[in-house]
Amino acid sequence: MKCNVYCSNPSYFAAINAVYAEYFAAYKPARIFIGTAGWFGPFDMEIDCVAWQGRALLGTVLLTASAAAYSTAGFFTRLIHVDAWTLLFCGGLFGGSFLAAVVVFQERGRLWQSIRAMGWEGVVVAICSAVATVCFLNAMRLTAVADVMVIDAPFPSSPRRWPG
Repeated sequence: MKCNVYCSNPSYFAAINAVYAEYFAAYKPARIFIGTAGWFGPFDMEIDCVAWQGRALLGTVLLTASAAAYSTAGFFTRLIHVDAWTLLFCGGLFGGSFLAAVVVFQERGRLWQSIRAMGWEGVVVAICSAVATVCFLNAMRLTAVADVMVIDAPFPSSPRRWPG
């Protein structure tokens, strides 16, 4: 965590340090104290903070696993000798079951409440994701894998990549 303290009166430094020490007794995050001399109009101070939760290693591992799985999609899609709709059905059944299990685990069994909490925005994302998956898997079947990846790669805003 890092805090920037912008204060109109430098004499407040000791008081701010006392409050800071009260709230951050064991671990004192980095901070910057900047005298502003009236930059913020009638306000005496402004504080902005950047907090970071130490899960970078987990995020890196998950991103690497995702990239490995995504990059092998074309290879495995070509190995399965069924029509595209059967593949989509089985993939959707497996993927939906896996996601439901994750939600049940994370939300302690409140699957239906979690689904209802998504609202209409969640429905739109689900529809976009389903359409993108149908197009992606059919493209893998009908053209070269390299063509699909070259066309798909520049679009990071693809619905398949939206956080769920």
